Amino acid sequence: MSEIRLARELARARLKDLAEMKKRLDKMRVSLEKITEVQTKCLARIEEEEERSNQLAAALGEGDGDGDGLLSFGILLEMAVNRLTQ
Repeated sequence: MSEIRLARELARARLKDLAEMKKRLDKMRVSLEKITEVQTKCLARIEEEEERSNQLAAALGEGDGDGDGLLSFGILLEMAVNRLTQ
């Protein structure tokens, strides 16, 4: 293969590689947009739940809801369900 042809092939192969990198970056961008959308929805849901929980705590006389209870939500929920089913 002549030097000129080799140089042409190198340039062509490099352009092909760069085009493939662009495609991969675009796929990453699309995936990141989807992840960001899900993250935003999750954060909004958490903030809604947090607001509702604070309202409930305030209605029950717990102030801002920043208690220092030792039991987790899951354990307390199980205790509440057990009381309701007895």
